[in-house]
Amino acid sequence: IFDPHRYGLYGISKQFAHEAVIGYRSQLHVSNAVLYSHTSPRQDRRFLAPTIAATVARAARGENVRLRLTDVKGVRDWGYAPDYARALPLIARADPGDYTVATGQTRAVWEFAEAALDAVRLDWDAVVDVEQGPVAPEEAPADIGPIEALGWKPETRFREMVRLMVEAA
Repeated sequence: IFDPHRYGLYGISKQFAHEAVIGYRSQLHVSNAVLYSHTSPRQDRRFLAPTIAATVARAARGENVRLRLTDVKGVRDWGYAPDYARALPLIARADPGDYTVATGQTRAVWEFAEAALDAVRLDWDAVVDVEQGPVAPEEAPADIGPIEALGWKPETRFREMVRLMVEAA
């Protein structure tokens, strides 16, 4: 919803839905839950985090694979999807509003890859190739104050999340 045109019809439809909820809020008990980048071992492998985890896991099993990354300095506020799912009932019971669910901490792509490699004790140069490619727009910092006021906070630390993903891949 922060950069709807970047994602085409998908992004525009999310922006429309977000604005529709705001528009109906005076008549209905409705809230927006804006979930920042959340991942888990169940996420589709076409996304970056599971691609990194799966490739590193394959390398750890002795497969001859390389992880090709382009924008290693790009940052995301990655959180664990089960933690984010715990926030949804809190939002549903709270006063209507807009709630951002995120960790409040951004991590670079290289940090995700490094955590995955550390989980299986592999070296960067043994697995990763960095190539020139498109640079993703910066992710806007998350204001998690409203969701924290409802008693929510992420329970799974970043490196633990990455380790769980690598082990499941």
